[in-house]
Amino acid sequence: MSDVAKKARIALASLAVFLGASELVLRLVDYRRPPPVVPMVIWNPEEDKRLAEGEALHEAATRQLWRPRAGAAVPWGKAQDERINAAGYRGPEVPREKQPGVLRIATFGDSSTFGMGVAWPETYSAKLVEELASRGVRAEVIDAGVIGFTSEQGLERYDELVRDLRPDVVTVAFGAVNDHFPTKDLEDREKIAESARRAAERRPVRDWFREHVRLVHLYAGLVEWRAGVDREKLAEELMKQRGTQRKLEATMGQVDWPGKRRVSLARFEENLERFAERTRANGAKQVVLISMPRHREAETKAPVLVEYNAIVTRVGAELGLPVFDARARIARELEAGVKWEELFVDFYHPSPRGHALFAAELATLIVP
Repeated sequence: MSDVAKKARIALASLAVFLGASELVLRLVDYRRPPPVVPMVIWNPEEDKRLAEGEALHEAATRQLWRPRAGAAVPWGKAQDERINAAGYRGPEVPREKQPGVLRIATFGDSSTFGMGVAWPETYSAKLVEELASRGVRAEVIDAGVIGFTSEQGLERYDELVRDLRPDVVTVAFGAVNDHFPTKDLEDREKIAESARRAAERRPVRDWFREHVRLVHLYAGLVEWRAGVDREKLAEELMKQRGTQRKLEATMGQVDWPGKRRVSLARFEENLERFAERTRANGAKQVVLISMPRHREAETKAPVLVEYNAIVTRVGAELGLPVFDARARIARELEAGVKWEELFVDFYHPSPRGHALFAAELATLIVP
């Protein structure tokens, strides 16, 4: 071995010892400078923990934020040992290729569309296929509803899950409650964009070194010091912002509310228009909007909810789309003496009877 090679080996060994000793010292003094990433609340703190566990009904998703996990057990389908299908939605998985003479329907919405509180055969998506069959129409359904979803997430779910399946009919049922909720940090559209940005920038090896190697922490600290980054000030600003938002939550049900909603009224209207435009351009022959009902007490506490219904009606009229006014239909049932508890399992989610009513009304709109 030449003298140059020996010197190079000694230098490398010395450098390795120095770096190892430096890493050890930094660990002994517990020096930390983790990446200054602002934690993002995906759903809510409790559900975010479940998403991270990987065994719950839902899993994290970059653009949908969360979605049903393929193979997960459905709590309301225990008697049938029901599970989310391999494609990631509730009910039978439809084949990729459309069958001649079979009407393909995709139902979008939140927990009411998913069928929270009822078994799969009792959901309006499943009942709709039965209703159409009784009227001589063969149909199949893709239940694209997801618990906790907003119209913003619904659009992402259409792009990722349903677009390539090219449904003939699309029903859109948002605005019952989730869109109006206050956000902990970002509006849904901003959160989706930030989630996609973080996913695009993710580099497993680089991220591991940045997170676990204290020498890299030290280097990052020096870079921040030279740039004048004040983490304490940034943290104070974030806490102040979130604190202000929390204080506003007590009045979130008002129409003219100064806080940030998951989906604002203006954005909700735009999303319905985007749903119609996007699905029609992809071959949908019919788009049906659903004006969602909820208990009167919920509307008394949060009058802004009725504004979401008004938008559904207005968009339907402006775009020439059929609208199933489920809110008005339920009101007629109540006026006729039917008890709320017969139609709903709580303030928002239909019972089997409520789902059957939804299916019958939708079938009437779809058949012509």
